Amino acid sequence: MKTKYLFFSLLLPFLLNAQNTFPTTGNVGIGTSSPSNRLTVSGADSDTPSLLIKNTSYNSGSSTGTAALQFSWANHGAAKIEAYKLTTNTTGLKFYTEYGFSDPKLAMTIKPSGNGGD
Repeated sequence: MKTKYLFFSLLLPFLLNAQNTFPTTGNVGIGTSSPSNRLTVSGADSDTPSLLIKNTSYNSGSSTGTAALQFSWANHGAAKIEAYKLTTNTTGLKFYTEYGFSDPKLAMTIKPSGNGGD
């Protein structure tokens, strides 16, 4: 009996302060209790991004590295947006589209200076 009491007394604070909810709609929300899409990320602070994609293998002093957002279909990868480090403290963006089955093509590059190019 003491074991059960100890277990529930340790578990109860976590159950009462749960942060994640999973509505019956199947949608998941971060920062919202009523997600309208499969994944809804909501943030009110304009200085903080609502969604952060971080590659922890690299830091601001690294001269190489990427972090990407991949879009996929049920059976293959499709388009991608990739942040890439050109040199230390310079980051550009690459946009890939799909042309053929799982065949990503670089469609556009925005250099760290803001100019387009390869």
